[in-house]
Amino acid sequence: MVELDKERMNWFPQGEKKYYDMIIQRTIEALKKHYFKVKFFPKKEEAVEWLMEKIPAGSTVGIGGSYTLIQTGIIEKLANRSDITFYNRWKKGIDGKEETKTRHQNLSADIFISGSNALTIDGKLVNIDGMGNRIAAMLFGPKRVYFIIGKNKIVKDVETAIQRIHNIAAPKNAARYSLDLPCTRTGICAWEDCTEPQRICNFTLIIERPFNARRMHIILIGEDLGF
Repeated sequence: MVELDKERMNWFPQGEKKYYDMIIQRTIEALKKHYFKVKFFPKKEEAVEWLMEKIPAGSTVGIGGSYTLIQTGIIEKLANRSDITFYNRWKKGIDGKEETKTRHQNLSADIFISGSNALTIDGKLVNIDGMGNRIAAMLFGPKRVYFIIGKNKIVKDVETAIQRIHNIAAPKNAARYSLDLPCTRTGICAWEDCTEPQRICNFTLIIERPFNARRMHIILIGEDLGF
């Protein structure tokens, strides 16, 4: 039987961990310099447990459309809390009119929870919306905003963030809605030439720092989450 050098083979996961440890630390330091509140958790379960404890009884809570939130399981936990009012856009049987109502309710919620399309190493949040309701709630209205972000969303700079959104997040989101767009037909974004009525890349938001240092909280997780 041939013996393998397991120690050297383990250099690959060790190297990846060292890389992400460095990138995450740099990102956290930059976010803090920009006056964001930041918490890091290795696992999504720890992050959700912490956040649920931060939501007081009697709160109104809204969420943005986010695969990250689905993956963490926080939507189920919010829906099962009887001591809060949850504007639940994922409720079974919800119709278009009621879902639109939740989008408006989110704008005046006590707490708004969302993912983010990208996060730059120098501490900027970058998001692109089709309707704009999600980024509107990020900017103004809810008293407190929590961003849940996986390590895979960290990118070099704003330009890289926008490229990531157009070429990864947006095509995947368009595909889940079965939209007939250039990116769903070819897998390649043609946003500068995309004039389709169903286009989902209509509003671009770059958050460099919060106006209120207590309002925006970044929950960074050491796992890959979301599109």
